[in-house]
Amino acid sequence: MNTAGGLTGGDRLNQEFDWGEQSRGMVTTLAAEKIYRSTGGPAYVTTKLRIAADADVEWLPQETILFDRSDLDRTLDVEMCGDATFLAVEVIIFGRTAMGETMTTGRLLDRWRIRRNGQLIYVDSLRLEGSPQAMLELPAVGNGARAIATLLLVAQDASARLEALRAVADRVLGRSAASSWNGLLLARFLAADGAALHQNLLPALAALRGERALPSAWRN
Repeated sequence: MNTAGGLTGGDRLNQEFDWGEQSRGMVTTLAAEKIYRSTGGPAYVTTKLRIAADADVEWLPQETILFDRSDLDRTLDVEMCGDATFLAVEVIIFGRTAMGETMTTGRLLDRWRIRRNGQLIYVDSLRLEGSPQAMLELPAVGNGARAIATLLLVAQDASARLEALRAVADRVLGRSAASSWNGLLLARFLAADGAALHQNLLPALAALRGERALPSAWRN
C-alpha cells in the first residue's frame, strides 16, 4: 500500500488493520511518506492495528521524510493477543541531505501505544519542536544524526533474539543500541542520512526475520 503522496498541515490520515487468528501478514509502503511545509497546523496520521491470537504481523513502512517547517502529529495504537508476534520499524529522516535540505524549523510528535491482552506494555513518545536540527546536534539527543529509526519486536521469544541483533548493531555505521524485557525487544538507530540508516536496518531486520524475504521496496 501507499499511504499518501505527501501530507501537509490540516491533512488527516486514519488507517486501521485487523489480523485474524493464526494469520500472517505484512504492511509496507511503495515509497517514502513525505511531510511538507505546513501553513496551518499539523498533519495527523492515526494508525490502529488489531492482532488476534497466534497471528504473525509485520509493520514495515518506508521512511517518513520531514521537510523544513513541517508539522506532524502521528499515533500508532496496537491491540494484540499474548501469543501473537508483532514486528515494527519506523524511520524518520529530517531533510534529504543529498538534496541539501535541512529541517531547521518544525514540529514532530510521534506516539506509540501497545497493549497485550488489554494491558499496556509499551509507551513511547517523541517530541521535537522549534529547531529539530539544533536538537539533533546535541550528544544526548541525536549526536548530529539526520535519520533515526525504532525497531520493536513483541514476541514470546523476543529475549532469545537479542544477542543476534546486538551482534549486527555493533557493526553498523552511526549509533545503535538494543535491549529486551518482558517479551519485548527494542533497538534504536542513528545515522547521518537516510541511505546509511537504510543499510543499517537491512541486517538488523534479517537478524530478527531469518530467511523471510523483505518486500522489493525495502531491498532497493
